[in-house]
Amino acid sequence: MAKREDREQFVKNHPHVVARETPNSYEAETALIGGVLIDGQTATKFMPQLGADDFYTPAHKFIIEAIRDLFNAAKPIDLVTVVGQLENKGTLELAGGVEYLSKLIAAVPSVANAEYYFDTVKKHTRLRAIINIAKRMADEAYALDPDDNALSRAEAALYGLAESNRRGKPEQLGGFVRTVLEDLKDRSTLTNVFRGVPTGFAKLDTVLGGGFQKSDLIILAARPGQGKTSFAMNCAVNAARRRRPDTGKPYVVAVFSLEMSAVQLAKRILCSVGEYDMSRANRAVVSETEWDRLYAANNELAQTQLYVDESGNITPAEILSKCRALKHSVGLDFIMIDYLQLMQSGKNLDNFVREVAEITRAIKLAAKELDVPILLLSQMSRSIEQRKGNDKESRLSDLRDSGAIEQDADIVLFIDKKDAPSEGGDKAYSKPALQDVYINIAKHRNGETGNIKLVWQPATTTFKDPDADSRPEPPRGYSGLDNNFEQSAPPPDYDAPPESPSAQGMAQESDLAGADIDIADSGLLDE
Repeated sequence: MAKREDREQFVKNHPHVVARETPNSYEAETALIGGVLIDGQTATKFMPQLGADDFYTPAHKFIIEAIRDLFNAAKPIDLVTVVGQLENKGTLELAGGVEYLSKLIAAVPSVANAEYYFDTVKKHTRLRAIINIAKRMADEAYALDPDDNALSRAEAALYGLAESNRRGKPEQLGGFVRTVLEDLKDRSTLTNVFRGVPTGFAKLDTVLGGGFQKSDLIILAARPGQGKTSFAMNCAVNAARRRRPDTGKPYVVAVFSLEMSAVQLAKRILCSVGEYDMSRANRAVVSETEWDRLYAANNELAQTQLYVDESGNITPAEILSKCRALKHSVGLDFIMIDYLQLMQSGKNLDNFVREVAEITRAIKLAAKELDVPILLLSQMSRSIEQRKGNDKESRLSDLRDSGAIEQDADIVLFIDKKDAPSEGGDKAYSKPALQDVYINIAKHRNGETGNIKLVWQPATTTFKDPDADSRPEPPRGYSGLDNNFEQSAPPPDYDAPPESPSAQGMAQESDLAGADIDIADSGLLDE
């Protein structure tokens, strides 16, 4: 505590703070420009990372712009060429003239210290950027934040600044190859190594190398009513019900639902895990056997770390902010977003194609920063319905609104299924039968493509592997017809399951009795 108070006092009494002097180092700027003018290797090393905004002195801005023009044109950089370039642009006098440029060269102590001068210049650039961000945010706060998104914009601006500072330099390939070999050795010989987030579908996990991989953007697309939300939720719940082999802890999963409410998702999850017919849930008809399955599902879900956010009109920056908080508090392994076309970029773009492109790019960058796979749902165009004959398999060109979706995705999955047959002959109502469905892996940046066969169980909105027991035990007295539902059995007098640990301040109490599927109306974290 004392150290914190001492630091606050030091900052408060610093002469630059008292005088409100903008961070800059005239000496470092002059030495760096002088070094670039007299040494070709210094120019080659630092010019790709320097721009006019990195310099505070106005004359230095004009000089560095002239040097950049020469550098980009692969022309020699020295006093003569820079003076000529400044004359061509009409900015020689604004840059101080020939005499000032000569003084810059004479002021260089040694090009051996050029990296120190570069780091000093860049440090002051970052500090000025932080001040500018803080000023803009202060203005928005004083203006009472009319759009109510000042916090997300501040985080996005600071994140962009941090990302620009993290850009590395080229490194020799050998180090990366050794990392790959070590990872391959561990995964082939050890059972407790992270191999990916499991989808719960054996063949799909095998093709994907153990499940969804870190930093991947996975696009799941289908026409409306084909089950993309159900499949995505099956993947999320399947992952949340499993434990990481390296830590033994449950996978932490975040679901952002822009289309369905959290209560609707909770109902689907309970019916799917408890193998309870959705049509009976809509009528609140539950047999004794079904009560047992529902409470067993509730007990299992209580041990998961599955978080649901039903905020509408959400932006990638807001999702990233909430996921940063979640990862910092309890960890994060997998994100599902339903769906792309309902999101907003947070920028004033007049073209929806550009809007979608901006969103997919931001989501891909978020997956890379958080180092987790993100499953992003997307609509498809109607072109597939207009094709004739048997040519009905989905293609990458069927992705709706922007080619950037295909470009930014590491994996593109389509759901291809035929119209569902029905069981029984009653025309008024018949129960849909199980049907074969194919997950079409149309793009896989790091592996093979092809079709994975699954079984779709409409009654419980569940996808399963073909060899799994996909048909739940039917309740007593149920024939599939509307007038033959048995009378609902009273619920057993079970105690509510114990609550599992959840992130402090993360979400409100679950609508599932005691289950740890945390559902928040206003988001994962009220900032």
